[in-house]
Amino acid sequence: MRQKGLKEGHSILHHLSRIAPQMLRLKEQSNLSEFVLHELCCQDGFSLNKAAYLVDNPDFNCLRGIAGYSCHEAYPLVDNGSIWDVPEEFSAHMGKSSFNQAVRSVNQNSVRAIAALSAEGSDAFHAVSTVKEMAQAFGFEQYDMYSWDMKHDNHGILLFEWSDNASVPDEHFKNGVSLLGFCPLF
Repeated sequence: MRQKGLKEGHSILHHLSRIAPQMLRLKEQSNLSEFVLHELCCQDGFSLNKAAYLVDNPDFNCLRGIAGYSCHEAYPLVDNGSIWDVPEEFSAHMGKSSFNQAVRSVNQNSVRAIAALSAEGSDAFHAVSTVKEMAQAFGFEQYDMYSWDMKHDNHGILLFEWSDNASVPDEHFKNGVSLLGFCPLF
């Protein structure tokens, strides 16, 4: 990850610490993951240009797109407002976001199930190429990927693109992204 200084790290921690209480406040919101992803990616968060959040479940042989964020389609905040204060408006905005809709339209075979098909791991290449193809389809110029284990044998996948001014300690990034695992999957 990209790291600068202690001040930036504290600022990100402050931002991240405000997400969990808001998640609890809107716990019944069906698109909660869009709220969390937006907060993680915004300039006060990790300052990402783009991010695609997907969930892979090899038991059901399913890879689903859950939420997408593009800084060019970010919800415009005015007067220090918060997306959490206008859930209907934010949800409508995300429903119109072409990048979010492109990510949400992903519904294909599990990359982990594909990789597990072969004892020699020859299908592991196919799994990696599937992720690479998705990144290209989403228009990532340069991307990184982070994956983590979630409950019910799900595996979160985040494809993302750093902005030029991003500075995120590795530990903060991994801990912040794990918040997505607490969002319900619909």
